[in-house]
Amino acid sequence: METQVDMTYNFLQDDDPTDEQLFVIMKEVGEDARVGHEKLAKEVIEHLKREYAQACCIRQNHKA
Repeated sequence: METQVDMTYNFLQDDDPTDEQLFVIMKEVGEDARVGHEKLAKEVIEHLKREYAQACCIRQNHKA
């Protein structure tokens, strides 16, 4: 059973977040980083595929 954590913390406050708040913050940051990395990796792979296809096309045109 999960307990709700009070997430009214603001980094501009003078006091530190509780361990529970920090855990939730870091969990969300980690998830955002994973999602961002997955998106970027897919974009890079698609870019490489396009570049490879273009290079193959140019090579074929030079052979002809």
